[in-house]
Amino acid sequence: RLMEFLPVFLNIRDRKCVIVGGGEVAVRKARLLSRAEAKLHIIAPQLNTEMQSLCKAQAAIVTIGAFEPSQLAGAVLAIAATDDIKTNIAVSVAAKEYNIPVNVVDEPKYCTFITPAVVDRSP
Repeated sequence: RLMEFLPVFLNIRDRKCVIVGGGEVAVRKARLLSRAEAKLHIIAPQLNTEMQSLCKAQAAIVTIGAFEPSQLAGAVLAIAATDDIKTNIAVSVAAKEYNIPVNVVDEPKYCTFITPAVVDRSP
């Protein structure tokens, strides 16, 4: 049986990972990447309170404004987590041009990788 996606684990420790979006979904993805000790780069017109706190705690690099493809330079992965499909598609297209793995939340047709649900059984 063929698989649509190959299950792999990436070492992103101290590597630039871009998240486009500043809301609840982006916060969830930022938390996930933080657990792997990624260098977070957050791009969004505005950040919700939770994202602001997370960015401060994780010393994330924050760009307030619209996404620009050049912001992906040097990234090892990108996640589009906005509520604007045009922006999400733009992130996907740009990431693919840079050969950067990209995840567009809840839109697998625009993804080159997906993230599974993570069950944390630690005490």
